[in-house]
Amino acid sequence: MKAWQEVRIEVNQEVEEALYALLAEFGAQGVAVDGPSLVDFARDAGLGDYFPDAVQDGRIRMTCYFPDHKGAAELAKLKADI
Repeated sequence: MKAWQEVRIEVNQEVEEALYALLAEFGAQGVAVDGPSLVDFARDAGLGDYFPDAVQDGRIRMTCYFPDHKGAAELAKLKADI
C-alpha cells in the first residue's frame, strides 16, 4: 500500500478557493478544510451533537494529500507561492 504525504496549511479564509487551485497544480489529490465557520454551520443545521469551541479568527486549516512525497525544496516553493 502506498503512503500518502499529508501537509497542513493555515491561511486566511479569503484565500481558500485560490489555494485549492494552487494545491491542485502542485499535485494534491485531496484536500480537507477545517474552520470555525464549518463548525457553526454544522451546529446551526443540527448535524451532530458535539461541537468544539471555535474561535472566529478568519483562519482555516487545510490538510492536503500528495501521492508522491514532496521534498523540502518543493515544500519551500509551495510555502513561497502561498
